[in-house]
Amino acid sequence: MNKFEKNFGFKKQIDIRIKTQKIRIKWKKEEKRQRKEKERKMEINTRTQEDTMKEEERNDIK
Repeated sequence: MNKFEKNFGFKKQIDIRIKTQKIRIKWKKEEKRQRKEKERKMEINTRTQEDTMKEEERNDIK
């Protein structure tokens, strides 16, 4: 193995590491986005539940 081949192998390893890091970052961003979406849905559900409870209370008072 000459000097060029050694450097090429090392460069290849670095390229693979960079690609895996990019993939991990994409996964983390996707997980974060999904988590936010779930939280938003939960918040909307609680709001609608609160609204329906308030309406029921109003109807009960009448």
